[in-house]
Amino acid sequence: MEEADRNQYLAVKQACDAEIEAAEKKIAELSKEMAMQTEVDDEQLKELENISLFAREPALTKEMVEAMIKEVRIYRDDRYEIKWKFKNVFDEVACP
Repeated sequence: MEEADRNQYLAVKQACDAEIEAAEKKIAELSKEMAMQTEVDDEQLKELENISLFAREPALTKEMVEAMIKEVRIYRDDRYEIKWKFKNVFDEVACP
């Protein structure tokens, strides 16, 4: 009887150890994701702080252009494209 109890204990222990290992792996993955998201949030906050410095400017200045605009492309058909140094939230908004 003792051998059966021991084998049963070992089987349950092995199953629990496997669950603990899987949980620890998931925790490590989620911790990495959280750290990456924190970095993104910090970058976005920095961008907002930089942009807010220019909020009261009456006109576009050279400093504003250098701080916010990465590239401007002008096409022959009077189209233009602005590449921002920050994430353009308007690109993600779906308009009807």
